[in-house]
Amino acid sequence: MRWLALLVGLTIVGCRPAADTGYTLLFLGRFAAARVGPYSWAPDPAHSRLIAFDGDLHVVRTVTDRRLSSPVAVARYPQNRLLITERTGEGVVFDTTGTPVREWESPFPASLYATDGSRIIASRSPYYVLFVAEDGSAPLLKAGRYHDTFERSGSDWRFDGRHIFVDQVGDVREHLSFDLSGFMDKR
Repeated sequence: MRWLALLVGLTIVGCRPAADTGYTLLFLGRFAAARVGPYSWAPDPAHSRLIAFDGDLHVVRTVTDRRLSSPVAVARYPQNRLLITERTGEGVVFDTTGTPVREWESPFPASLYATDGSRIIASRSPYYVLFVAEDGSAPLLKAGRYHDTFERSGSDWRFDGRHIFVDQVGDVREHLSFDLSGFMDKR
């Protein structure tokens, strides 16, 4: 009978739910965060740093480094590392002690890096076009964003498609030889 009571007691202790680790921060403002180890890590581009939050969303650590000029996204990277996307398009990998592990430059003005656990997947967005005519007329400004999609083919990721969204167009009347008003949204 004691064996049965001991077995029931061990079963109850062994089957209880795991301790709650608290909240996981997904975004800090508009910037993507990631849970790595016991902390949620988020970029703070206004102060050129990373911030670690515990499960109660208290700040427990900050990381500053010359390689963090304007971090805009954090993703989980293998071996409990942090994959940081910079506004400039550059990427940096840090360990959770704040030591840089790897960095690379990007020729693109903005990029977003993510990982599937073994590889880095990149997507470029947004874009800006600025044109000033030789005669000094008003600049033509066009701004928008790309939405790149990827698909997995077996064990490989590949580019699937790109959708281009135009969010802003400046005054183009001086730059065109035709009337564009019929093509513009009446917002």
